[in-house]
Amino acid sequence: KGRYLITAPFRQNLPDPLDFEGEERNVVYKTMEAEEDYEVLDELPFWGNGKGFTNKRRSRLYLYDETADKLSAISPPLMNVEGITVAEDLSRVLYFGCEFDSVCDQTAAVHELNLEDLSDKVLLPSGRLHVDNAFYLDNAIILLATDQKRYGTSENTALYRLQPENNGYELILD
Repeated sequence: KGRYLITAPFRQNLPDPLDFEGEERNVVYKTMEAEEDYEVLDELPFWGNGKGFTNKRRSRLYLYDETADKLSAISPPLMNVEGITVAEDLSRVLYFGCEFDSVCDQTAAVHELNLEDLSDKVLLPSGRLHVDNAFYLDNAIILLATDQKRYGTSENTALYRLQPENNGYELILD
């Protein structure tokens, strides 16, 4: 109660405003505004249909604690969070996305955040599956994903059961 998950834009190539307070934070915001007149394109993809320039821009997961009036970054700074799912009992959160510095390989890492102690565990490292969705089903974690081995990025998704104990997965429905 009083805690909220938020996804918000994050500029990887600029200082994180959360690292500063007061006047220093205002200086960071002014720096960000001053750099809006031009774009440096040094990663792929640098453009998204309907999104415009995406170079060094990420969607980041944050946790806001209303009682402490504190906003904390949860996802890694290089990850573009593509989806989140909260467990029915509100104790855990799955989130996934592409984590990259210069080229997104179209695969996603899957993380689980424990909302009790705020520990973050990588359940599936990046580089293995392109993930469209992740969700809890009874005691299992199910992925709607593809390994892109047959038809590349145009391949339809299948259902996989995540095996967190060994960072693995098994195909359950193709």
